Amino acid sequence: VKKQRQSKKKIDNPISINRSFKNLRRVVESAVSNADNKALLSITLTYKNDCTDTDQLQHDFDIFLKRLRRYVKSHFNNAFFSYIKVFEPYENPDEHNKPRWHIHLLTIGLYYIDRNIVAKLWKQGGPNSVFVKPLKDRDPLSVAMYYTGYINTDEDLPEKTKSIAKRISKKQRLEMYPRNFAIYSTSRSIKPVRWHKVKMQDIIDKYPDAYVINSAGRDVKNN
Repeated sequence: VKKQRQSKKKIDNPISINRSFKNLRRVVESAVSNADNKALLSITLTYKNDCTDTDQLQHDFDIFLKRLRRYVKSHFNNAFFSYIKVFEPYENPDEHNKPRWHIHLLTIGLYYIDRNIVAKLWKQGGPNSVFVKPLKDRDPLSVAMYYTGYINTDEDLPEKTKSIAKRISKKQRLEMYPRNFAIYSTSRSIKPVRWHKVKMQDIIDKYPDAYVINSAGRDVKNN
């Protein structure tokens, strides 16, 4: 019996990678929809010296997260935050054709943290190695599309959203994800999202007192 050669790239399983990014979009959209939209931060962590080792990447993030939690607990009156973390390669690999990684972190529950503080907690470069951007009053779907790009844009998304997603397309980076690599993870407080396609009229009939809280993602809250 001839052994089937296992792929070394995640993109060789398009169903799996599309499912991962679709789930990521829905998780981000749901988290932003249900959060205080003034307590959202987008944090990007980069390296002064390129990181091409995914084990090292995970280790560095774990250490940073511990430091961040410790800092928040001691400086923000025991404030609690949840997070969604995304590992992403740059478009161009290093001289040995290895992916160069950076980290996107969406925090829910923090209003602001100084960029210099984040850099000291990250310890992989100076202030230029981190970027902190408040996402005050941002549309949940536009935030979600930033984190997923035009990788698997659903056909039923609004045309304006598709246009935005195309401009931040990250399809070319899919080649760089190794097999069995976890593209994203969340804190335990972020619950998995269960989505069902239904007609809006069916929802109105079932929940007459409900109101739409996110028209793009069709999130509905029942009174």
